[in-house]
Amino acid sequence: MGLIESLGFCSKNMPPDASENNRLLDAHDLHHKNKQKQAAAREAYERNYKHLYQQMRGQWCYVLQEMGQNAMGQTILANLPPDLKVRIEKGKDENGNAYYSFEENELTLLYFDNDEQEDFIFARRYQALVHESRHAMQDYLGYNIVKNVGSVSQTALLYMLMEADAHAVADAEALIFACFAKTNPTQKQIQNFMKRDIVAETMKANNLKKKDIPMIKRELQKSSPAYMLQQALKKAGGNIEKAKQLLRGDFFKQYWNQGALGEHYETQTLNLLLDALKNGETFSHDNSAQVEKIYAEIAKTHGLKVSDLKKKPLFSEAFYACIDYMEKNPHLSPRKLKTAFEQIYQNSTRGFCLNPTACALRASAVRGN
Repeated sequence: MGLIESLGFCSKNMPPDASENNRLLDAHDLHHKNKQKQAAAREAYERNYKHLYQQMRGQWCYVLQEMGQNAMGQTILANLPPDLKVRIEKGKDENGNAYYSFEENELTLLYFDNDEQEDFIFARRYQALVHESRHAMQDYLGYNIVKNVGSVSQTALLYMLMEADAHAVADAEALIFACFAKTNPTQKQIQNFMKRDIVAETMKANNLKKKDIPMIKRELQKSSPAYMLQQALKKAGGNIEKAKQLLRGDFFKQYWNQGALGEHYETQTLNLLLDALKNGETFSHDNSAQVEKIYAEIAKTHGLKVSDLKKKPLFSEAFYACIDYMEKNPHLSPRKLKTAFEQIYQNSTRGFCLNPTACALRASAVRGN
């Protein structure tokens, strides 16, 4: 199989939302200072939650309930397309539990015959539902637009930005669940959690000595959900929502600034560009004002500065070369561009991913999301 394959992630028949009309919607805010806007957000959340729940089956009902128990989950649910469809499919897919289709305005969830109850299965489903629902939210607010979005590079980076955003949001939510087996821990549970000496626990469990403490902390910050959350909570003064924003910022940087999106999402983005070209898009104009607003909203979500997002993201040299080639050859057919993309990657000495370890970890956990 070649580099650019169809991934079922097409946008030629978008739903009648913001992206259909080339505009951006302001997100509903359940904690808005304006009481009318707060009430409108609550109404949207309750309507969308009921609409989705009526289409759920099996353990997915409980996953949705969990999503509705926390602030980020409620925000996503309040900002979904009101006519979002849910399709339940039987089977098992090693690459993921859920998929969102821009073309169909549909969320596909995999239903397992035995509907496993293990915590790690539930956690993986929860992470997948948050990730794909975040994509549906992006689409509804107009962040995933192709029509009139601007140049090839603007569009390509916007696609990658949406993936980094969805991963960061879902990873932070999953981390909370991993530590508490719930997404809305009580203040008492948070206080008790913050009192734990995770470094000492690790030293005792692995029979390590005091000289190993610097190494232990470095490793825990990379691999221990409990330690990562505890450090974020300490910085946030015990405020769980502020801690989650710090975590989102750290995860976002991994995907955007450290190359963790890797091969799968570079492939997906190049494929989307070719699909858009097949559907008549020309990428011949600039729409910086709209793109700037999207960047500002994403930066706010993750507690970052817009300038942090505007620095050149760490994607492969071949990916940037393909974008540059497409911009310099606007009259080439999608077929010829695909052939050129293939050749660019074949000639690249660095390939798709500049962070092989991170890409391998993500591939095993979320490929296909």
